[in-house]
Amino acid sequence: MAQYLKTLFVTFKKKDIKYCYKTDFNGNGEYHAVLKKIWKMELKKDSTFADGVLTSTFDYAADAKLRAAYEDPNNSFNPFSTGIDEDSYEDRKQFLIFILGRYWLLRGKQEVAYLTWSKIKFCKTIENGVETEYVEIKHDFDKSHEISIQNTVPRHETENSARIYPNPNDPLCPYKFLKFYRTLCPPHQDRVFCMLASPSQCKQHADNGHAYIYNPKRPVGVNKIDNTVLAKRMGFENPDRCTAHGNRKLGITTVVTNAPKDCNKVILEASRHKSIQTSLTYQKVNEDNMESYQKAICRKHVLPPNDNGNAKRRHKATESIASTGTIEHSVTPGIVT
Repeated sequence: MAQYLKTLFVTFKKKDIKYCYKTDFNGNGEYHAVLKKIWKMELKKDSTFADGVLTSTFDYAADAKLRAAYEDPNNSFNPFSTGIDEDSYEDRKQFLIFILGRYWLLRGKQEVAYLTWSKIKFCKTIENGVETEYVEIKHDFDKSHEISIQNTVPRHETENSARIYPNPNDPLCPYKFLKFYRTLCPPHQDRVFCMLASPSQCKQHADNGHAYIYNPKRPVGVNKIDNTVLAKRMGFENPDRCTAHGNRKLGITTVVTNAPKDCNKVILEASRHKSIQTSLTYQKVNEDNMESYQKAICRKHVLPPNDNGNAKRRHKATESIASTGTIEHSVTPGIVT
């Protein structure tokens, strides 16, 4: 029905008919009135209709749960393994799907599956007199900047991308992992996600002094990009809805929650959104928001809860995750941009 209305609006534009889609079509028997009636009928049959119950989501404690699993000696999760067995392959693939959305804010299955190494930039820069490395992913065209007859120019090189720096304090540092993953792929490999090379191919690479274990001629299809496998394994909340696009929501929520106010321009360009309001729609209320609200609502006439108490609760939560795999409170590291 929405497509029919879109076609009607195109016709209105061609014939120079003036209208306002927000205020017109609300009378009895007109589009909006009929649509509201249909929605009410559907809600009577299914109370979850149009409430977003099947949309992608995320677990705000995902980072903590992943690190707890990686550091648990009884858990086999190890994305840094160089094994050519199926389990090692899946660990690397699932973790890469996660971090591409979580840190570099890639959208859904399409952007992840068709990502090429040419879009991934391993860069160096001088910051405060010190040489610093980082990784960013540049998108020429995407959902919010589609190629068309009216738009034939790719995104400008000066637009900011999500810039991820090395973090020696993070055992699952995304920068470290992506550099590690690149060493396992032949230099001429185009697509980032490819199937494993055959044992004979791996042996041939090893004989030549290389550690390559992927086959550039066998790229992974879109249907193989499934983050819910990792979500179920790690005990994420609502794992069936923790999709690849949910990773992007987690990244945007984390950066919007933790970034200072002057970071809005970087957030917009990194997430490739046209307005900060769009980024805010991705945000799910979390513990950090509630603590910020508590401090704000107290203002200056009364001291907010002290940080020592918060630190104790967070430490207790970390111990709880490591021992039980569940979480009461979580603190997710922010995106470095």
